[in-house]
Amino acid sequence: MILRYFAGPLFSAAERDWNVALATALRAAGHEIFLPQEQEPGKDAAGIFATDVGGIDWADGLLAIMDGPDPDSGTSWEVGHAYGKKPILLVRTDIRWLRSSGDSGYNPMLTEAATLRLDLKAASMERVTDEVLAAIRRLEADGPTTGT
Repeated sequence: MILRYFAGPLFSAAERDWNVALATALRAAGHEIFLPQEQEPGKDAAGIFATDVGGIDWADGLLAIMDGPDPDSGTSWEVGHAYGKKPILLVRTDIRWLRSSGDSGYNPMLTEAATLRLDLKAASMERVTDEVLAAIRRLEADGPTTGT
């Protein structure tokens, strides 16, 4: 089992609900997930920062959601903090990047930091869950490699 830090936007009810749905599915499959939105209520900025950095450092790997017109700045920082220390799995389901010129539609500093990247255009939660679980199995099989 890989312990995962779940990085992603959490600023709308839709984002928080999506995060909970995916984290719940991963937990049901036997994975321990650190979901920041569950740890942060009532904390000030310094408390949120310390809790989240501790969660990243605790986890065996980082799962980062890259949805949005541009990946969330906090999520991007979390990827940078984890880079070179633990496997990073990037997941993008957002269809806005389909209009780009064939690339992933987001910053290469993020795409190149990934150990694995899933580009799942408009995928259902069931497909996202299945693909993320398969990616976690690949990361477990590959052992403790980090970075790209």
